[in-house]
Amino acid sequence: MKELTDSIIQKLFLKTGVDRKYFPQYEAEVKSYYEDLIKGNGIDGDDEGDYIISCLDHADKYIKTYCDCISKGKSEIYAKQYAHRVVDYEEVKEFSDLYASKYEECINKGRDESKSKVIAWAYVDLYEKYWPEDDNMLGIEAHKGYMKGFEYAIDNNIKSPSQFADEYQEIYLSILFPHEMDKSLKKQWKYEEHLKKLFPYKF
Repeated sequence: MKELTDSIIQKLFLKTGVDRKYFPQYEAEVKSYYEDLIKGNGIDGDDEGDYIISCLDHADKYIKTYCDCISKGKSEIYAKQYAHRVVDYEEVKEFSDLYASKYEECINKGRDESKSKVIAWAYVDLYEKYWPEDDNMLGIEAHKGYMKGFEYAIDNNIKSPSQFADEYQEIYLSILFPHEMDKSLKKQWKYEEHLKKLFPYKF
C-alpha cells in the first residue's frame, strides 16, 4: 500500500479516541476496505486521495461501532458482523442485530463463514415477511419453520435451499396449526425423501 502508509493509519487511529488495543482491528479494516476500493468497489473515479479519505472515514465509523458492541458485552464475532452491517449497508440497527446474532449462533454451532452468512442473510430477509408483530404466532412459527428447513438444506448441501424450506415450512405449520393449514397435504413433494425422514408421521 504505497500511498496509504502505516504512519497515516496510526495517525488517524489516534484521532478516533479508541483504546489502543483495538488498533489491529482498525488497521485490518482500513487495509481491507482500501483494497476493495482499489479494485473499483464502492467508489467512482480514480483519485487516490479520495480512496484514502473514503476508507479512513469508513474505518472510523466501523471501529467506533465495533467498540460500542464490545463495551456492551458482545463477542468479537458479533461486533464485527454488526459493525459491518451498520456501516457498510446503513442498515436499521434492529436488522443488524438480528444478522449478527444469527451469524454468531451459526459459527458457534460449527458452521463455516460462508454457510453462516447465507443463513444469517435469509434469517433477516424473512423477518419482515413472517414476523410483523410480536404476538403474531402464525408469523413467528412461519419464520421459525422456514429457517429450520433452510438451515437443514444448507447443512445437507441440498440444491435450492429456499424451495426445500418452503416445503418444510408447509408441513411444519400444518402440525402446529391444523385448522388453518391443509391437513391432508396430498401433493407432490420435490424433496419427499428428506421430508419423510424429518416428518415420518406425515407420510
